[in-house]
Amino acid sequence: MNPYVHDLTLQTVAFDDTPAARDAAGQPVRTVSSSSVRGLVQPRRVEEVPDPRSAGAEISDHVVFLPLATPIEHVDAILWGSSRLQVVGVRRFDFGRLAHLEVEARLVTATAVTRDEGGS
Repeated sequence: MNPYVHDLTLQTVAFDDTPAARDAAGQPVRTVSSSSVRGLVQPRRVEEVPDPRSAGAEISDHVVFLPLATPIEHVDAILWGSSRLQVVGVRRFDFGRLAHLEVEARLVTATAVTRDEGGS
């Protein structure tokens, strides 16, 4: 039985720091590419960050299980439905019956505060 039940999109970030590819300010050019992968997403912890203007931002930590050969780095993101999970850490587990990657990821959601609600 395949444990990877969620359709995910990996957003991979690459930087080109060659002199010919730098932007007008001389900074490396960032390129974002996407690829589809199957994985398993498990929410772990949810916390609300205090914000005097509103109910606050909600931060939730997730563990995403991916096949061992999945190319993923700490600067990448995982799209899961309408959620964007930022990669925090990647651990390899290449032992046991199912070799895999365990990706620590963080989701931050916040309710938009209008100018009238924020008092500005």
